[in-house]
Amino acid sequence: GRVNEVRGCLKAPEERNSHTHQEGTIIMAAPNTLPLPNNTVYVNNLNEKVKIVELQKALTHVFTQFGNILEVQASKALKKRGQAWVVFDSKESAEKCIKEMNGFNFYDKPMRCNFAKSKSDIIAKRDGSYVARPKKTHAKQ
Repeated sequence: GRVNEVRGCLKAPEERNSHTHQEGTIIMAAPNTLPLPNNTVYVNNLNEKVKIVELQKALTHVFTQFGNILEVQASKALKKRGQAWVVFDSKESAEKCIKEMNGFNFYDKPMRCNFAKSKSDIIAKRDGSYVARPKKTHAKQ
C-alpha cells in the first residue's frame, strides 16, 4: 500500500526531466543550458512590492554605469512580477553588468542577473532579424 505509493513517486534522475507520451516512450528534455551572451540582461528575484515605474527608473539608474541602455522592460502581470529585462547597446555592457550585479542587494533582495534566453525586439529590429509575433487574443465572456 503506502510504501508502494511513495516508491512510485520517486523517479530515477534520468526520468525527472522527461516526458512520457501515450505510447509509453520516454523523451528526454533538453538539458539546462546557459543562454548565449547577448545584449539583454534578464533580472529576477526583484522586490514585487516596488511599483513598475519606480523599478524601471531604479534599474536604469543602477545599470547605466555599465553602458548605454536602450530599454528596461518590467511588468506587473502575475507571471512576470519580480522580473525585468534590461537591453544594453552592446553585449560587452550586458556581460559586465551580469558579472558585477548578480547578487547585488536591490530593494532588500539579492537580484539574480543572467543573459536573456532570446533576443530583444529592439535589438532584432536594429539588426534586421525582427519578426512580429501574432497578437494574443483573449476570449470575451
